Amino acid sequence: MINLSISDELNNYFANAFIYSPGLIEKLPLPEEEFVSVWRDYLDESLKSGVFCALKNHIPQFNFPIEKGISSNEKYRAAVRAEIPPCNVVSKSALTLEAPGELELIIHETPAGPIPVLIVKNRYDFTALFRALAFKNEPADIPPSTGACAISGYNNCERFIAFKNKRELEDPFGLAAPEDPAVEKSRYQDRFLLLSDGPYSGISAAEAGFEESAWRGYSLKIRLGHESAHYFTKRCLGSMRNHAHDELIADYAGICEAFGAYDSSLFFKFCGIERPPEINPAGRINNYKGTPPLSDGAFGAMCEILRAAALNVEVFDKKHRKTFLRGDFTTAAIVCMASLAIDEMASPDGAAKLDKALDSKAFL
Repeated sequence: MINLSISDELNNYFANAFIYSPGLIEKLPLPEEEFVSVWRDYLDESLKSGVFCALKNHIPQFNFPIEKGISSNEKYRAAVRAEIPPCNVVSKSALTLEAPGELELIIHETPAGPIPVLIVKNRYDFTALFRALAFKNEPADIPPSTGACAISGYNNCERFIAFKNKRELEDPFGLAAPEDPAVEKSRYQDRFLLLSDGPYSGISAAEAGFEESAWRGYSLKIRLGHESAHYFTKRCLGSMRNHAHDELIADYAGICEAFGAYDSSLFFKFCGIERPPEINPAGRINNYKGTPPLSDGAFGAMCEILRAAALNVEVFDKKHRKTFLRGDFTTAAIVCMASLAIDEMASPDGAAKLDKALDSKAFL
């Protein structure tokens, strides 16, 4: 039995952060966001000079090494604050990659609209790019289980300079009413995905039950589906967190992207909860304890409840995937999973609750 203090912790943890707007499904796919056209230009440029060379002209972080304390360097700060155009950034040493020619840039179509994706096939290079983009070129530790990153709210220096120049030209005396902050940020902030094709969640091919080459291919597909789901929930459902609810949804999408159906046993392996009540200390689930972190007792209980939710999601997927005729089932399932908290999905009638969400006119 869960004691009262643990119950209070779990109630707080399970609070649903997703918000559904009626009629969403009919609006999909959403039109592309403003930044995508700029990345299409980057893609065209990369076809001539290579991905890394092209992006160094536009992403100032790629012109600086990974080095402790570099984020405090004046030249670095000036570059990332758009005080100089990225193409004019001069640094004594730039970011070095082992296999820059293996980088791939694509524009991936999703229900939430297209999003740029940078695919990295070398682990050292993935770590270097991750540190540059997410940790201000500082040598932060990147766990082996981490193989992807959704870069959200990236300040594109060129777009910011263009935005600032346009605003000064149109309103030189600053008399116009201020824009909504979210709208203003959309003028110069980008979103894109950084993906590795290394073993998903640090799970070896043998552990996953596949041959090495096949597992690398599946791992990339899982990450693409996983991170695309995060983009969907952020843009369409108002939230993207380091949280078990988000990971249940995103891994669902990733597994379905790779294999065409959901397999909860893979999700358990990815999280490190395949042998209950044991929790693998290296499992990805340890990254999602919440803020403030769940106590050990509450965390163990949360993992048990998460397993039950995933099993009900698998029942739901098997029941409807092949017979669903109202569009893309994975997208519909994501919306249904986001409409329920983890503990609701985990309840004895959790699969029935998902059924009800699927049939509700409020959702589809």
